[in-house]
Amino acid sequence: MLPASDNHMERRRPKVEAKKLGPLLPEEVINHTWCIEEEISAGAFGAVYKAFDLVKGNYVAIKASKTLENSKRSHIRWEAKVYEQFKGSSHCPKMIAYDVNTTPHFLVLELLGPSLSYLVKRLKSKALPKGIVAAIIKQCLGAIKDLHNACFIHRDVKPSNFAVGSGSNRSKIYIIDFGLCRKYCHEKECPFSERFDVGFRGTVRYASTRAHFKKDLCRADDLTSLFYMAYELLAGQLPWKHKSDTNVILSMKLKLPPTTMAEALDVNFKLFAEHLNYTSEPNYEMIEALLVNVMQEDNVDENTLFGWEHLLKKEENISKHKQNCKEIEEQCARKAACAGEEEMGDEK
Repeated sequence: MLPASDNHMERRRPKVEAKKLGPLLPEEVINHTWCIEEEISAGAFGAVYKAFDLVKGNYVAIKASKTLENSKRSHIRWEAKVYEQFKGSSHCPKMIAYDVNTTPHFLVLELLGPSLSYLVKRLKSKALPKGIVAAIIKQCLGAIKDLHNACFIHRDVKPSNFAVGSGSNRSKIYIIDFGLCRKYCHEKECPFSERFDVGFRGTVRYASTRAHFKKDLCRADDLTSLFYMAYELLAGQLPWKHKSDTNVILSMKLKLPPTTMAEALDVNFKLFAEHLNYTSEPNYEMIEALLVNVMQEDNVDENTLFGWEHLLKKEENISKHKQNCKEIEEQCARKAACAGEEEMGDEK
């Protein structure tokens, strides 16, 4: 195991295509400690699995690289660095361990609940009440602010990169997946000089127009993506949801800037959109105050479970049922093995 490095490492894409690795398989044991159960999600740089800690007796999440990488330029090493510097935030999942001296490289994290994307898709109403949306976005804003204070920008803010906690933390929202994060400044110093034509970073649906133009992204771009998230939750969908052509989506975003989109929303969200024009340090406190206004108008409590409590309980029940079924199968297998040994003994 390696401690998270304090040295800055600028992430660059390899010049040649890296060798792809196969997925981890159920019951595969990693480092004699973590037993893989199932794949939870997969992204560009790695797949996330639910695993059981054979030593401590609890469940964890393991993110494993999908390609064979040099340990010094490993995406897992980079993410571990971000987790190490971001760990002081209450919106940061706990990093348990990581290893880049094995194949595949992997990162062990506390196991969270479902992503916001998963939960919203399963709610009956596609558009949520504005007070609930404000409560969700307020927590997401807090997570982004803490990440920015740790000197990183996320560059891929979207519903699937936020997840709720488990157990007593199911009201808390965590920000996840730091594969596209970039350090934008050294501690207590001005942001690095802007780079030019850096390539597209992010997810097209939620990316800012600056991202489309391949500009060096800044803190305001993370907040623009957060505004698109808020609009989607309030309206049920973004105007370009059914568009696949990137140029068409960019054209729609240019014709419908956040300030125009916010015209149909609450006045507080309109003020939020107007603030996105600033490229210097965002006024997080002002935006948070606007969101609190919306929550108070709708009588939404800070610890509201956002209407998905029943979905979380359903997830837990399904997980418990799967675990019970697995235990029953193991018991049956042991009994069958014992019966087979007895029959062999009788034959002798």
